[in-house]
Amino acid sequence: MRALVQFFLVILFLGLTAAFAALNDGVILINYFVGEGEIRLTYLLLACFAGGAIMALLLVSGTYLKSRLEIRRLKNTININNQELANLRELPVKDPY
Repeated sequence: MRALVQFFLVILFLGLTAAFAALNDGVILINYFVGEGEIRLTYLLLACFAGGAIMALLLVSGTYLKSRLEIRRLKNTININNQELANLRELPVKDPY
């Protein structure tokens, strides 16, 4: 059910994007440091969106990798603790009396 909702949201987003691109299909003038050029507004918006998405992924990837390493370290600690507990359970109990 969740995948179906996500699918319809993606289709809705793509439809809205196509409608926006069709309504704003003008050519604009871009002034660079050393020159200028004409580009369609749709392509400029697409490039800005893609650049923002790439920068966001780069910013989030460091935190994501750090958390994955922490999870791996904690899982190793749990495995070591479980092995130690199993070894302690196998030891015979010595009665001092």
